Amino acid sequence: MHQLLQLFIDIAMFRRGPQDLPASRTLVLLMFAIYALSGCAQVLLMGWDVRSTLLLVLIDTVMLGGWVWAVLVFFSRRQRFIQTMTAVLGVGTLLAIMDLFVRTTQLLIAPDASMPLSWLFVKLIIMSLVLGRIFMLAIDAGLLTGMALTLAIVFSTDAVAQWAVPGV
Repeated sequence: MHQLLQLFIDIAMFRRGPQDLPASRTLVLLMFAIYALSGCAQVLLMGWDVRSTLLLVLIDTVMLGGWVWAVLVFFSRRQRFIQTMTAVLGVGTLLAIMDLFVRTTQLLIAPDASMPLSWLFVKLIIMSLVLGRIFMLAIDAGLLTGMALTLAIVFSTDAVAQWAVPGV
């Protein structure tokens, strides 16, 4: 498990790519579960009720999987789905852990404060770069294309979440 964590860190640090992951259905399913659990922790820490949390995590997970599949099919790289999805979920989990750390620290310092916009902006930039690079490698395109796809995923998921769960 330590080697897998190190591999995801290496992907996030631009030292490796999704092609370095095993094409394992078991691993991608495990990463879906871990990603969903980390997402639940994130949303619950924001103060949402359990029903809304589960719905938000379901929307995020389904849309992420659907987007990755659609992008790879569009670029004729469907055979790369398992490795790309594993990389996206692994890096997404790392970002969720960073977010949990920032939110927990913020709650300890100022329990009534909302998440600082500066952190949300920094997180969006990091996510755009790291996931953009994963897409870049998966579809053999440029980094800007990968970043644009990442932003499309983020904003479309947010739009669906706002529609499905009022107050997001």
